[in-house]
Amino acid sequence: MFLSFLSVQNFSVIGDVELDFTKGLNVFTGETGAGKTLIVNAIKIVLGDKLNKNFFRDEDKPIRVQGVFTGDFSGLPQDLVDEFEIGEEIIVRREVYLNGKNKVSINGILAPLKTLQNLTENFVDIHGQHEHQLLLNPRNHLIFIDSLVDDDIKSRYITTYRKWKKLEKDICEITSNIENANREKEFLEYKIQELVQLKVDPSEDSSLNERIEMLSNIDKIRNSLTASLNMINFDEINVYNLLTNISKELGSIAKFGEEFSNISEKVNSLLYDIQDIGATCEAIITKYDLDESELNRLIDRKEAINRVCKKYNKSIDEIPVFLEELGKKLESIELTDKRILELEKEKNIIFEDLKVAKSILNGERKEISIALSNKITEILKDLELKNAIFTVNCEEKETFDDRAGFDAEFYISTNIGFEPGPLSKISSGGEISRVMLALKEAFSQVYMVGTLLFDEIDTGISGVTAKKVGDKLKLISKNKQVIVITHLPVVAARGDRHFHLIKEDSEGKTKTVVRSLSCEERIKVIASMISGEVTDLSLKQAEEILGKC
Repeated sequence: MFLSFLSVQNFSVIGDVELDFTKGLNVFTGETGAGKTLIVNAIKIVLGDKLNKNFFRDEDKPIRVQGVFTGDFSGLPQDLVDEFEIGEEIIVRREVYLNGKNKVSINGILAPLKTLQNLTENFVDIHGQHEHQLLLNPRNHLIFIDSLVDDDIKSRYITTYRKWKKLEKDICEITSNIENANREKEFLEYKIQELVQLKVDPSEDSSLNERIEMLSNIDKIRNSLTASLNMINFDEINVYNLLTNISKELGSIAKFGEEFSNISEKVNSLLYDIQDIGATCEAIITKYDLDESELNRLIDRKEAINRVCKKYNKSIDEIPVFLEELGKKLESIELTDKRILELEKEKNIIFEDLKVAKSILNGERKEISIALSNKITEILKDLELKNAIFTVNCEEKETFDDRAGFDAEFYISTNIGFEPGPLSKISSGGEISRVMLALKEAFSQVYMVGTLLFDEIDTGISGVTAKKVGDKLKLISKNKQVIVITHLPVVAARGDRHFHLIKEDSEGKTKTVVRSLSCEERIKVIASMISGEVTDLSLKQAEEILGKC
């Protein structure tokens, strides 16, 4: 995948520019202030960077940029491929207005800026001053090393590490809450014991109320039964005697007709019933004596049930369900200790896997560090740092973290007799640029990006070193598209396509023109870069540098 086309309009000194790129090495040259860095900024905008308002050439018009990326996009997420109908080409267009309005389209389909950033995050690797700072930060050095480590090895460690940390967190949370859990356990046990001992039964409630009501009125019941029994049998004038006399009188006339016989039978039936009622009253009177202890016991139970219902804000019908819920909570708490033991056992098993994964990962890192040290040392020698020694200083700790307890820092010595020291101590911009170029070459095979962009990577170098830098850029461009902003003729001469920026005055305003140079034009531009002007000598030198173009 590479950037095949770039169009820029109304962008600072650039009025309207269209550029066709090649797959190989693309170089940009031009006088100071011509806008070479604006090309870098325009590419950044295509990739989704924010735009500074100072870049508007005409504030009444939008800044328009368009980039076309060509190649194999099979590595993109399938949802983005489907959404934007991606085949072998991606066309990105952005319009940005001074008021902040931003319009983005991908293959003609409108898209949020964030989607554009996600889509293009691995399209172009831009190296400039910011990337110098990244290189000098030791925290980033392990990232370089890990880019060469097998993904499965890295994934095995980080997956196992996350499992181990998750178990550690779970155990910590459970352990920290165990004191509260124990207090809750005691409270639950007390509640359950209280309810179990009381043996609350909703079906008991109505019979309990009836029994209390009856025992509370036992005297009235006995008095009523006694009075009734007396009126039935024992008073001077009682119901039994009266019914007996009536039965005799009617029985004497029963033979005189059916109606007399019927009424006599009814009276006899009443006589039998009243005898039964009297016997029942007598039996009940004998049976029910006032038992104050039973009454007090029943009242106490009723009050205890009411007290519990009020205490837990439950009706008597809800108490059995509430008791079941309490039991489940208690069971859950009682499982805490068992759960901790289970998690500890699982954590120990995972920890053994983690130690193995760490050993494999860090072993791989050490091997890569040795190979990388040798490779970059050789590349630096090719870049005229003949006495350079590049090493990766590795330190492995016993701790376990997201870096597997491993630190790596780049060390370098560029002078004979000096031990390698931290790369961050390098003060020479030319040396830093060459180290970065060496790293780019060493890692070019594994970079996911299709395009490498160098913004004046040749700062601080000249002569043979400059030629070697040009050769390295050319070498890298065999595998990746390379775009270089340069001021060195020997670097510019290595380009497969040469763009030159020229400032012109147009309608009282400076305007930059970008031209893709022909062979003859390249000779003149490079001759001018050599001597500051085109002379016979500089033309001859330019022809020698260019060779066949």
